[in-house]
Amino acid sequence: SSGINAESQSVLFSFLPVEWEYADDADFGDEVEENLREMLPICKEILAEWDLLVNEDKTEFVRFYIADKTDVDEKGEPLRGREPWRKNVSLGSKLCSKADIVHRCILANVAFEKYSTRP
Repeated sequence: SSGINAESQSVLFSFLPVEWEYADDADFGDEVEENLREMLPICKEILAEWDLLVNEDKTEFVRFYIADKTDVDEKGEPLRGREPWRKNVSLGSKLCSKADIVHRCILANVAFEKYSTRP
């Protein structure tokens, strides 16, 4: 046991960003981007203690939002349902479930075509 009571843990964890991880990948989510930007050098320092590196070239800060009905992209086309975050990938899956399923169906069809046309 950590010695921290449940109420204190609740308060403590309310200040930490949401995280999800797999193997050597980790994603952190927070409502305030600045919190995440401040975490990056801290994560680098802690991971360096175990000879692990953070690849900043692969580090992304993604804004999640649902576009308003009146929001348009740079071409003047409606943005709702096509927000940029929907195409981002996290831990091998697109962040938008619908986009991820469509992508996986395409990959499956390509694989099936390759298999079915083999001599």
